[in-house]
Amino acid sequence: MAVPPADAAVPAAEERQGVTPTEIVVGTSTARTGSVAFPPASDFAGAYLKMINDQGGVNGRKFKYLVYDNDATDTNQALANVKRLNEVDKYFAQIGGGNPFADPMYPYLEQHGVPVLGEMSEISQVYRRKNTFPTGNYVSVQCRAIGDYAAKNLGWKKVGTVATNVYISQDCKSGFIAAIKKNGGQITYESETPLGTPDFTSEAIRMRQSGAEAVAIAHTGAAATSFMQAAQRQGWRPEKGYASCSPCYAQSIARDAAQQAEGSVFAMAGRLWTSSNPGAQTMVAAVKKYVAKPSWDGAGLPAWSGTNLFVDALKAIGSDVSRSRLMGWVGSQKAWKAAGDFTLPLDFTTKGPNDWYRTPMDSVILGQVKNGDLHELTSQWAPDPAGGNPTPNASY
Repeated sequence: MAVPPADAAVPAAEERQGVTPTEIVVGTSTARTGSVAFPPASDFAGAYLKMINDQGGVNGRKFKYLVYDNDATDTNQALANVKRLNEVDKYFAQIGGGNPFADPMYPYLEQHGVPVLGEMSEISQVYRRKNTFPTGNYVSVQCRAIGDYAAKNLGWKKVGTVATNVYISQDCKSGFIAAIKKNGGQITYESETPLGTPDFTSEAIRMRQSGAEAVAIAHTGAAATSFMQAAQRQGWRPEKGYASCSPCYAQSIARDAAQQAEGSVFAMAGRLWTSSNPGAQTMVAAVKKYVAKPSWDGAGLPAWSGTNLFVDALKAIGSDVSRSRLMGWVGSQKAWKAAGDFTLPLDFTTKGPNDWYRTPMDSVILGQVKNGDLHELTSQWAPDPAGGNPTPNASY
């Protein structure tokens, strides 16, 4: 089968590495442990690959999946891991994973033409590289969608923000602020604290004194829970509730913050595990079957859909498997959707502004905490105006 050329260059010696007549070696480096961990980012990808292996594989080949752990804040370990995967293990592609602060590994992966699919959608680098194919939205788009929905449907007018001093948090906060202001609201207080802040009591007091009726949290899951608990100790819950850019911790926030988290809004990169959507139900069944102790959170959703995309690409290109052919096929897809309509349509031909190379989706699936669990709030929400501009501070 003829396929379009890939955008990313691949060294000739690495085009078909990891591929034998009976096996394809894939892997990832991901934060499974540490202060900021995302086990579903590899668990859900692994579950998808095991499901396909049990069905006989693709064109006679089954998958071997290698996962190396690294602390999310250790950028050197992530780079060492992908070098090991590419140069020692000779893997074919990077599938799944979550490395929000591991910027040094992405230039290496692009230099070697390693296809990257199923990475967490909150990572800016997956939108900036010719060899990366995100199946979700960057945080500024996610948070812009949440803010837009909350302003139009939940009556958010006086809003406070909670953020930290890392790019993901800052870009999420910018999306929140732009959407609230666009809809005639105001930001009453901007809280900014370092990662690992143990107590948010003083911030909750200041937020309450500012007159905030709602709080948009652009911080870690632990920080979101800590802030909600601090507010509760003060006998305060924002009248119009909370929203958070922590889809990877939505379930833990709902569990740990309990009633404080009820009604909170999140943006997700695929159909939720509580959804009746056929694709979501397939995911739930596979994860329960193949993952010993699954955790249900947002990092697993792009891992599942990205692995689905990888397998679809292999089926499409046939037995002649190479990195260039695989990336050429994926890069030509204008309306790809994961099985069972698990994702919204993705256009991998869409080029982003400035140095943002690929922005395949401009609408967002929103979830909301109800009765202690996360449920689908909307199947599609396009920020006003529609169109995904994921660059920092850019929205309207």
